[in-house]
Amino acid sequence: GLVIGVLGWLIGIPIGYALARFILWVFERRFEAAFDFTFPLWPIGVALLVTVVMTLLVLRPPMRRILRMSPGAALRYE
Repeated sequence: GLVIGVLGWLIGIPIGYALARFILWVFERRFEAAFDFTFPLWPIGVALLVTVVMTLLVLRPPMRRILRMSPGAALRYE
């Protein structure tokens, strides 16, 4: 689950960057104005931290349930 969360973060950062650049490009063409584009690096680290914490919070209840089961019951459980 944590791997999927981090992979989503890795895919989301470039997509977010490209989407922001595209939206700014559209606004520049539509309004005939120049806008500054800054993409600071610190939100990327904050996004990773939030992604990891939220993933762990979401995974906690199923993990606790699985840890309380016997191995045989866990293998039979679908």
